[in-house]
Amino acid sequence: MRVSRERASSGLLSDPARWIRGGLVLIALIPAAYVVSVESIANIARSRNPALVHRLTPWDSRAIERLAEDRLQDAQKPADFGAAEVLAKRAIQRDPTSVRAIRVLAFVAESQGKTRQSQALFSYANWLTRRDLPTRLYFIEKAVANEDIPAALQHFDIALKTSSSSFPILMPILANAVREPELRPYMARLFATDPIWLPRFLGEAISVTQHPVEFAETLVLARKSAAVRDASVIHGMLERLWQNNHFLEAEKFFVGMGLDGQEVGALVRDGTFEEKNEFFPFQWSILFEAEVGAEQQVDGGLSYYANSGQGGEVARQLLTLPPGRYSLVTEANNPSTDKLAGPRWILRCAQNQPTRFAEIVIPAGSSGLQSVSATFTIPQTCQAQWLLLELRLTNEPAGLTGHVKSVAVKRLA
Repeated sequence: MRVSRERASSGLLSDPARWIRGGLVLIALIPAAYVVSVESIANIARSRNPALVHRLTPWDSRAIERLAEDRLQDAQKPADFGAAEVLAKRAIQRDPTSVRAIRVLAFVAESQGKTRQSQALFSYANWLTRRDLPTRLYFIEKAVANEDIPAALQHFDIALKTSSSSFPILMPILANAVREPELRPYMARLFATDPIWLPRFLGEAISVTQHPVEFAETLVLARKSAAVRDASVIHGMLERLWQNNHFLEAEKFFVGMGLDGQEVGALVRDGTFEEKNEFFPFQWSILFEAEVGAEQQVDGGLSYYANSGQGGEVARQLLTLPPGRYSLVTEANNPSTDKLAGPRWILRCAQNQPTRFAEIVIPAGSSGLQSVSATFTIPQTCQAQWLLLELRLTNEPAGLTGHVKSVAVKRLA
């Protein structure tokens, strides 16, 4: 493209000195552009291939420190540790705050039996940043070796607060540490401070821990914590326990968390259906659906209903009756004219052998309340029982409706 005289007489072409200055600027930008490009590549590749990045950018302390880490991880003999040490010192010469390099020197000193030097280096790395996970793991290990439980948990706390990558490593360890009785009070004190990581920890640890009973005991000790009192945590812990047949331990957790409003001597909780039911299985689970279900009434009692052709379980609660003789008593009505339809109470074992101990059928054709009872025996082999309210299938076109005023279990002498 030709340049007109007018344009040539202005700008760079009309001022040789300016043109030279512009050229020098362009020339100066070439190595800068190279550095920027190489740095961009280095940022991507540094963690994948530090040796390659070190060749591209030999001045990059981060590449050197990563290379030192690699040498340390692959070290088999004293010369390998020496190579890692040389690289780490080189990285520190370029960046005295290189925590990775300082940590490499600390591990090298540890491998050489220079405990005091190693501790000093780890302490320096810790002073520079609290976010370095390997340094934090070192302090955890040392605290555990010294049987210093408070210090170990303090470092767990710091790691979980400052390093997102620490969670998958430390969460399972902490979740299973509850198996040690002497650790539980210390863990409970830590939980009671409501650290920022606790809600996430509880959400996952309840399902991960191999010691759910001991974990529940720890939560009871830490029950003042807002995170521990969260309804989802309580639900999750209860479910983990009773679904693994830890029925008595589940009830102990329920009571220990201060959730039991049961009257003294009452063997069925809220047998008059007046309380809020939030924590199954020791409070009622009540089905409320369009075609079949039940609903608590404002003045107490339970109204049940079922469309024609519908039926099934509408209420359930877990009991923990010890072995002995009992009576199951209910006050209810059954206005249905279908003698095969209406409500019935069933008490059966909650364990793997679902033995039925008692059944009460509310006779049909009774618009007013009637009291019905049955006696039964709980054997030594059943430590927990399900109390169920079922609606037997109705074929009446108008469906089925009625009312249960109360249900109770009484111990017989």
